[in-house]
Amino acid sequence: YDYVNKSYQEERMPIILGGDHSIAMGSISASLTHYENVGVIWIDAHADFNDDTITPSGNIHGMPLSAVCGCGPESLVDFSQIRANPKNAVIVGARALDPLEKIKLKEKGVTVFSISDVHSLGIKEVIHKAIKIATDKTKGIHLSFDMDALDPTQAPGVGTPVYNGLTQREAFIICEEMHQSNKLIAIDVVETNPLLDKRNMTGILASELILACLGNTEYR
Repeated sequence: YDYVNKSYQEERMPIILGGDHSIAMGSISASLTHYENVGVIWIDAHADFNDDTITPSGNIHGMPLSAVCGCGPESLVDFSQIRANPKNAVIVGARALDPLEKIKLKEKGVTVFSISDVHSLGIKEVIHKAIKIATDKTKGIHLSFDMDALDPTQAPGVGTPVYNGLTQREAFIICEEMHQSNKLIAIDVVETNPLLDKRNMTGILASELILACLGNTEYR
Protein backbone atom coordinates (compact mmCIF):
# COMPACT_ATOMS: atom_id res chain seq x y z
CA TYR A 1 0.00 0.00 0.00
CA ASP A 2 2.74 2.44 0.96
CA TYR A 3 4.98 1.69 -2.02
CA VAL A 4 2.13 1.95 -4.53
CA ASN A 5 1.04 5.24 -2.99
CA LYS A 6 4.63 6.46 -3.31
CA SER A 7 4.64 5.48 -7.01
CA TYR A 8 1.51 7.54 -7.61
CA GLN A 9 2.96 10.50 -5.74
CA GLU A 10 6.01 10.32 -8.04
CA GLU A 11 3.66 10.17 -11.07
CA ARG A 12 4.74 6.65 -12.00
CA MET A 13 2.65 3.64 -13.01
CA PRO A 14 2.97 0.97 -10.30
CA ILE A 15 3.88 -2.54 -11.42
CA ILE A 16 3.61 -4.93 -8.49
CA LEU A 17 5.22 -8.38 -8.52
CA GLY A 18 4.16 -10.83 -5.88
CA GLY A 19 3.99 -14.38 -4.65
CA ASP A 20 0.36 -14.86 -3.68
CA HIS A 21 -2.57 -12.68 -4.63
CA SER A 22 -3.10 -11.24 -1.17
CA ILE A 23 -0.75 -8.35 -2.08
CA ALA A 24 -3.56 -6.94 -4.24
CA MET A 25 -5.32 -5.85 -1.06
CA GLY A 26 -2.57 -3.29 -0.59
CA SER A 27 -1.97 -2.34 -4.22
CA ILE A 28 -5.64 -1.92 -5.22
CA SER A 29 -6.40 -0.04 -2.00
CA ALA A 30 -3.62 2.40 -2.90
CA SER A 31 -5.09 2.86 -6.39
CA LEU A 32 -8.47 3.58 -4.80
CA THR A 33 -6.89 6.04 -2.37
CA HIS A 34 -5.30 7.92 -5.26
CA TYR A 35 -8.13 7.77 -7.84
CA GLU A 36 -11.20 7.03 -5.65
CA ASN A 37 -13.16 5.28 -8.44
CA VAL A 38 -11.21 2.40 -9.96
CA GLY A 39 -12.31 -0.63 -11.97
CA VAL A 40 -10.64 -3.98 -11.34
CA ILE A 41 -9.94 -6.64 -13.96
CA TRP A 42 -8.94 -9.83 -12.17
CA ILE A 43 -7.33 -12.44 -14.44
CA ASP A 44 -7.36 -15.65 -12.44
CA ALA A 45 -8.41 -19.29 -12.31
CA HIS A 46 -9.93 -18.42 -8.94
CA ALA A 47 -12.30 -15.62 -7.92
CA ASP A 48 -10.57 -14.85 -4.59
CA PHE A 49 -13.97 -13.63 -3.35
CA ASN A 50 -14.24 -15.69 -0.17
CA ASP A 51 -14.28 -14.15 3.30
CA ASP A 52 -13.74 -15.42 6.83
CA THR A 53 -17.33 -16.71 7.07
CA ILE A 54 -17.47 -18.84 3.92
CA THR A 55 -13.87 -19.81 3.11
CA PRO A 56 -13.32 -23.59 2.86
CA SER A 57 -9.54 -23.28 3.28
CA GLY A 58 -8.99 -20.22 5.47
CA ASN A 59 -6.37 -18.94 3.01
CA ILE A 60 -6.03 -15.16 2.93
CA HIS A 61 -5.08 -15.31 -0.75
CA GLY A 62 -8.62 -16.52 -1.44
CA MET A 63 -10.11 -13.26 -0.11
CA PRO A 64 -8.38 -10.19 -1.62
CA LEU A 65 -10.93 -9.25 -4.28
CA SER A 66 -13.72 -9.58 -1.76
CA ALA A 67 -11.82 -7.39 0.70
CA VAL A 68 -11.09 -4.53 -1.70
CA CYS A 69 -14.72 -4.57 -2.85
CA GLY A 70 -15.91 -4.03 0.72
CA CYS A 71 -17.34 -7.53 1.03
CA GLY A 72 -15.13 -8.63 3.91
CA PRO A 73 -13.06 -9.19 5.85
CA GLU A 74 -12.68 -5.48 6.61
CA SER A 75 -9.63 -6.16 8.80
CA LEU A 76 -7.61 -7.00 5.69
CA VAL A 77 -7.96 -3.52 4.19
CA ASP A 78 -8.30 -1.29 7.25
CA PHE A 79 -5.42 0.90 6.02
CA SER A 80 -7.76 2.42 3.39
CA GLN A 81 -11.33 3.67 3.76
CA ILE A 82 -12.18 3.50 0.03
CA ARG A 83 -13.56 0.35 -1.57
CA ALA A 84 -14.00 -0.73 -5.18
CA ASN A 85 -17.52 -1.06 -6.54
CA PRO A 86 -18.18 -4.78 -7.17
CA LYS A 87 -20.13 -3.80 -10.28
CA ASN A 88 -16.85 -2.45 -11.74
CA ALA A 89 -15.00 -5.68 -10.92
CA VAL A 90 -14.54 -8.32 -13.63
CA ILE A 91 -12.98 -11.77 -13.32
CA VAL A 92 -11.62 -13.40 -16.48
CA GLY A 93 -10.59 -17.05 -16.87
CA ALA A 94 -12.29 -18.43 -13.75
CA ARG A 95 -12.67 -22.19 -13.49
CA ALA A 96 -12.15 -23.09 -9.81
CA LEU A 97 -14.85 -21.37 -7.75
CA ASP A 98 -16.20 -22.46 -4.38
CA PRO A 99 -20.00 -23.02 -4.06
CA LEU A 100 -20.72 -20.23 -1.56
CA GLU A 101 -18.30 -17.96 -3.38
CA LYS A 102 -20.39 -18.30 -6.57
CA ILE A 103 -23.50 -17.20 -4.68
CA LYS A 104 -21.71 -14.23 -3.17
CA LEU A 105 -20.31 -13.10 -6.53
CA LYS A 106 -23.81 -13.05 -8.02
CA GLU A 107 -25.29 -11.26 -5.00
CA LYS A 108 -22.65 -8.51 -5.09
CA GLY A 109 -22.81 -7.99 -8.85
CA VAL A 110 -19.28 -9.01 -9.84
CA THR A 111 -19.02 -9.98 -13.52
CA VAL A 112 -17.41 -13.37 -14.09
CA PHE A 113 -16.19 -14.58 -17.48
CA SER A 114 -15.37 -18.23 -16.97
CA ILE A 115 -12.99 -20.14 -19.19
CA SER A 116 -16.11 -21.51 -20.93
CA ASP A 117 -17.11 -17.93 -21.78
CA VAL A 118 -13.64 -17.35 -23.22
CA HIS A 119 -14.01 -20.47 -25.36
CA SER A 120 -17.49 -19.57 -26.65
CA LEU A 121 -17.10 -15.78 -27.09
CA GLY A 122 -13.40 -15.50 -27.84
CA ILE A 123 -10.88 -13.68 -25.68
CA LYS A 124 -11.03 -10.40 -27.60
CA GLU A 125 -14.78 -10.02 -27.08
CA VAL A 126 -14.45 -11.02 -23.43
CA ILE A 127 -11.73 -8.48 -22.67
CA HIS A 128 -13.60 -5.73 -24.55
CA LYS A 129 -16.66 -6.42 -22.40
CA ALA A 130 -14.48 -6.49 -19.28
CA ILE A 131 -12.88 -3.13 -20.12
CA LYS A 132 -16.31 -1.56 -20.73
CA ILE A 133 -17.58 -2.76 -17.34
CA ALA A 134 -14.42 -1.77 -15.45
CA THR A 135 -14.33 1.74 -16.97
CA ASP A 136 -18.00 2.59 -16.37
CA LYS A 137 -17.81 5.83 -14.31
CA THR A 138 -14.30 4.99 -13.09
CA LYS A 139 -10.98 6.75 -13.59
CA GLY A 140 -9.06 3.73 -14.81
CA ILE A 141 -8.36 0.03 -14.50
CA HIS A 142 -6.21 -1.79 -11.98
CA LEU A 143 -5.20 -5.04 -13.71
CA SER A 144 -4.50 -7.88 -11.30
CA PHE A 145 -3.05 -10.85 -13.19
CA ASP A 146 -2.56 -14.22 -11.51
CA MET A 147 -0.34 -16.47 -13.62
CA ASP A 148 -2.46 -19.50 -12.70
CA ALA A 149 -5.06 -18.08 -15.09
CA LEU A 150 -2.95 -19.69 -17.79
CA ASP A 151 -2.96 -23.41 -18.38
CA PRO A 152 -0.17 -25.02 -16.29
CA THR A 153 1.32 -26.57 -19.42
CA GLN A 154 2.21 -23.01 -20.46
CA ALA A 155 2.82 -21.47 -17.03
CA PRO A 156 3.93 -24.28 -14.69
CA GLY A 157 5.54 -22.15 -11.99
CA VAL A 158 2.43 -21.42 -9.91
CA GLY A 159 1.30 -22.63 -6.50
CA THR A 160 -2.31 -23.50 -7.34
CA PRO A 161 -2.38 -24.81 -10.93
CA VAL A 162 -5.73 -25.52 -12.59
CA TYR A 163 -5.94 -27.20 -15.98
CA ASN A 164 -8.06 -25.93 -18.90
CA GLY A 165 -6.64 -22.42 -18.62
CA LEU A 166 -5.87 -19.50 -20.88
CA THR A 167 -3.31 -19.97 -23.64
CA GLN A 168 -0.27 -17.74 -24.00
CA ARG A 169 -1.88 -16.19 -27.07
CA GLU A 170 -5.04 -15.34 -25.10
CA ALA A 171 -2.96 -13.86 -22.28
CA PHE A 172 -1.08 -11.63 -24.73
CA ILE A 173 -4.33 -10.48 -26.34
CA ILE A 174 -5.59 -9.47 -22.88
CA CYS A 175 -2.47 -7.41 -22.23
CA GLU A 176 -2.40 -5.86 -25.71
CA GLU A 177 -6.04 -4.82 -25.40
CA MET A 178 -5.41 -3.40 -21.94
CA HIS A 179 -2.67 -1.22 -23.42
CA GLN A 180 -4.89 -0.15 -26.31
CA SER A 181 -7.62 0.93 -23.90
CA ASN A 182 -5.42 3.72 -22.46
CA LYS A 183 -7.18 3.09 -19.14
CA LEU A 184 -4.53 1.04 -17.35
CA ILE A 185 -3.33 2.67 -14.10
CA ALA A 186 -1.57 -0.24 -12.33
CA ILE A 187 -0.54 -3.85 -12.88
CA ASP A 188 -0.22 -6.71 -10.40
CA VAL A 189 1.44 -9.91 -11.60
CA VAL A 190 1.35 -12.64 -8.97
CA GLU A 191 1.96 -16.31 -8.26
CA THR A 192 5.19 -16.80 -10.17
CA ASN A 193 7.17 -19.27 -8.09
CA PRO A 194 10.74 -19.98 -9.32
CA LEU A 195 10.92 -23.13 -7.19
CA LEU A 196 8.03 -24.65 -9.12
CA ASP A 197 8.94 -23.29 -12.54
CA LYS A 198 10.52 -25.14 -15.47
CA ARG A 199 13.50 -23.37 -17.06
CA ASN A 200 12.00 -20.04 -15.90
CA MET A 201 9.11 -20.43 -18.39
CA THR A 202 6.60 -18.69 -16.12
CA GLY A 203 8.96 -15.93 -15.05
CA ILE A 204 9.89 -15.04 -18.63
CA LEU A 205 6.25 -15.18 -19.72
CA ALA A 206 5.19 -12.90 -16.84
CA SER A 207 7.86 -10.38 -17.86
CA GLU A 208 6.72 -10.43 -21.48
CA LEU A 209 3.07 -9.98 -20.49
CA ILE A 210 3.98 -6.90 -18.47
CA LEU A 211 5.84 -5.49 -21.47
CA ALA A 212 2.78 -6.17 -23.65
CA CYS A 213 0.66 -4.15 -21.22
CA LEU A 214 3.11 -1.30 -21.76
CA GLY A 215 2.89 -1.51 -25.54
CA ASN A 216 5.97 -3.57 -26.36
CA THR A 217 4.21 -5.63 -29.05
CA GLU A 218 3.04 -2.63 -31.09
CA TYR A 219 4.55 -1.68 -34.46
CA ARG A 220 3.93 1.92 -35.52
